[in-house]
Amino acid sequence: MPAVEIGDATVHYEQAGRGEPVLLIPGAGARGRTWSLHQVPALVEAGYRALILDNRGIGRSGPAKPGLTVDDLVADVAAVIETVLGQPCRLIGSSMGAHVVQELLVTSPELCRQAVLMASRARPDAFSLAFAAAERTLFDSGARVPAEYDAVTRAMQNLSPSTLRDNNAVQDWLDVFEMSPVERPDPGAVLEFFAVDRVSP
Repeated sequence: MPAVEIGDATVHYEQAGRGEPVLLIPGAGARGRTWSLHQVPALVEAGYRALILDNRGIGRSGPAKPGLTVDDLVADVAAVIETVLGQPCRLIGSSMGAHVVQELLVTSPELCRQAVLMASRARPDAFSLAFAAAERTLFDSGARVPAEYDAVTRAMQNLSPSTLRDNNAVQDWLDVFEMSPVERPDPGAVLEFFAVDRVSP
């Protein structure tokens, strides 16, 4: 089980294929394996070396401590690039993963060759801060959100209107979201949600 030690954190990663590297960063609470259904096989078939990781506190990576920030997640990605690859790479991020990639582009552009940002957004605004506060309240209430409801909610938040109208595509995405539910009971997942409002200016 390959992992990178970053200070007191452990970040698990997996890789497949050969060729130029592409590092895929998952969204908040999601495991790296969410990329394994479609994107990793497509990249390997196209001749790339695909790497996926579990952000700290998620999946096989070590626990995240309170106070986790986007800057911490950016440092983790930089450490994986420097330690595992030893060269700049292409990056793909979705949602929170896209936020991490865009911050890496600002702080360490020399580590990136190209980047794809999916379902990304700008730095925190009033709505994203309200969303993070609502997630905090939901977690503190002890409520458990069924996986099917979570999948549909994430689909509405992340997919375009044209994708939502495509029955086959939307079913594929719902399968991916259900396979990688947001792990609200896992403190790492919760910390990752809260990191959204803590990034260096």
